[in-house]
Amino acid sequence: MPRVWACEHVFLTSQGSAGTRFARAVRSRNLFLAETAAFEMGNLSLGDALALVVLYGEAQDDKFEKAAVRWLGRLLLEKPMPLALAARCVELAAELRGPGAERAAGALEALVKS
Repeated sequence: MPRVWACEHVFLTSQGSAGTRFARAVRSRNLFLAETAAFEMGNLSLGDALALVVLYGEAQDDKFEKAAVRWLGRLLLEKPMPLALAARCVELAAELRGPGAERAAGALEALVKS
């Protein structure tokens, strides 16, 4: 039986890991690169998923509605909360596409981190 050598090193592109590229893309507001890195990452944290939803909203992307609803579903499953707060989260998510998007994103990010 031929001997198979396993490589013990993890090779990364010069841009770093998918998580690093995702964070950089979010900081630079680059939706295409953020989507690409998110796909490579597989499962996104609730905070990373929110960042992607925010980028969809900023870009007025057609994926916004579906992504926002999916994110809200995850939020409600992962962070149990009173009904009144859940309703406010729905309102804030809808505001991610409007003039109050930055404020809404900040409020939702604070909730995710709590």
